[in-house]
Amino acid sequence: MGVAFPRAPPAAQPGELGDSGTKTTTGSSELGGGDAVGGDFVYNIVLDAGSTGSRIHVFKFEKAGGELKLISDTFEQLKPGLSSFRDEPQKAAESLRPLLEVALGAVPKGQQARTGVSLRATAGLRLLPGGKADDILRAVTAFLQQYPFKLGEGAVGIMDGAHEGAYAWLTLNYLLGKLGGGHAATVAAIDLGGGSVQEAFALPDDAASAAPKGYVTKLRAGGSTYSVYVH
Repeated sequence: MGVAFPRAPPAAQPGELGDSGTKTTTGSSELGGGDAVGGDFVYNIVLDAGSTGSRIHVFKFEKAGGELKLISDTFEQLKPGLSSFRDEPQKAAESLRPLLEVALGAVPKGQQARTGVSLRATAGLRLLPGGKADDILRAVTAFLQQYPFKLGEGAVGIMDGAHEGAYAWLTLNYLLGKLGGGHAATVAAIDLGGGSVQEAFALPDDAASAAPKGYVTKLRAGGSTYSVYVH
């Protein structure tokens, strides 16, 4: 799966404050279709439903010369995670309400209908038995449809461990300014989550072709294509 990432480094480095006064970083994500353009700005909303809690990122990009530059990431989190409501899918969905209120405040009202929103769950839901995870995802989908944001087909789902690790690698190397210089210029990433662990690093082409099937994810970033080994 190829994933494009903005070329430009973020305007604020990890731990600095963005223009909203909220801690600003950049997150690994699959953008939920329907970016909203207001003047020179593009917004997108990503909900990260982790094992121990849920988080929201409202990304604000500046659009200039066909490229996207990350201006800020409005971030908020809460506990517990969706999997804590394994027998109460509606309560799981309702637990996201404070995060959606953050999004309503961060995206200009006139652009909300064109701003994509997506949710990706990780190990917390992957580990639930039977159809409990599906019940929660259906409730979350119905809940998000009550908001003015654009919810595309497939925008709510569970991320597999391979993509979870690959996006962590992408985010780390993006923040460190390591993209665009080939695999040897990048660093490895280890993601210690609440219910899973992923290790990811870029491989040269010959090593990638010899890797076991399913262990390499292709990522496109900084004008280069990377073969990222994830376990």
